[in-house]
Amino acid sequence: GKGGGPALPARSEAVEYSGPEQEVVLTLKARLCPSVRLYMPDGWISEESFMELLNQVQVEVVPTDASLPRLEVSRRGYRGLTYTLSHEPTDGHAFDVRCWLREQLIHESLGVRQEGSGPLLEVDLSAQLYRHRITLVQAAGEPADVEGTVQFRPAGDASSAWTRMSYFSVPIELVTRHERVDVRVQPQRHEEARLENLAGDSTLTLGQPYRVRLALVTDGPLPESPYHLQAYFTNEE
Repeated sequence: GKGGGPALPARSEAVEYSGPEQEVVLTLKARLCPSVRLYMPDGWISEESFMELLNQVQVEVVPTDASLPRLEVSRRGYRGLTYTLSHEPTDGHAFDVRCWLREQLIHESLGVRQEGSGPLLEVDLSAQLYRHRITLVQAAGEPADVEGTVQFRPAGDASSAWTRMSYFSVPIELVTRHERVDVRVQPQRHEEARLENLAGDSTLTLGQPYRVRLALVTDGPLPESPYHLQAYFTNEE
């Protein structure tokens, strides 16, 4: 939930003293750890897809005061579909915050200041991006749980490079900056399928799986255990 941003224990400024024995007073001061919270509403995409998406997100937090160093980014996960990018503590300064997905800017907030104990900034990624979901079914209409790879790019933009990713469960969930995309789906052991101008949810009916029979011709004995022969089926690009 919101609020309750990460805080550091109260501590004093560093004090060095050498000389006759006397009382030294240290004043403790609570310091907050600025953080950027990236989240999506529950159910917008699966948690697995969300965590995979975060691996492709970059966050930059830069003090508006050019004399201060750029903050180092570390990641820390929270329960549910939330994720926090935390930084070294800095008091009383404003920050410019930028988020990228696959090197494309998806959010920018300038001059953000810490307010209370909550995060420096909360970004709902679902408001910045589009979700496309592809359900796979067999020819008879039954759900198809087939792993594979998928490629996508902006719809109708032949000059853009394909973004390629593996998927290990269905439905396939794609999160992009583009409202419409062209998609290539390559399920294991099946022919490639193409979806053009995809927006939102779609159902893809798979063709019959490839059937391959290998005939091994050899003029010598087969290897003995622990060695063995094994065949792999791969789809060429």
